[in-house]
Amino acid sequence: MKLVFLGTSGFAVPALRALAAQSDVMIAAVISRPDRPAGRGRRLRRPPVAEVADELGLKNVIPVRKRIEHSSLASSQAQRGCSHHQSCSGRR
Repeated sequence: MKLVFLGTSGFAVPALRALAAQSDVMIAAVISRPDRPAGRGRRLRRPPVAEVADELGLKNVIPVRKRIEHSSLASSQAQRGCSHHQSCSGRR
């Protein structure tokens, strides 16, 4: 069985290790959140699942999150004639 594992916290590590140990399971990729500042020094810390994925030689994918500034979102909605009470998706 081929699968993609999604997880971040230490809670997901035993499940990842158990799946990786099975001979009939192929983990194509592991998806986890980006590194985040932690501790008093606010140093970047990798998620536990990402560390284990590297340890097991698995491909670790980190999704990119694109942030939209509220003002630019409001501006684009205003250009389309939408208010905060309407859906601007084009569906009615």
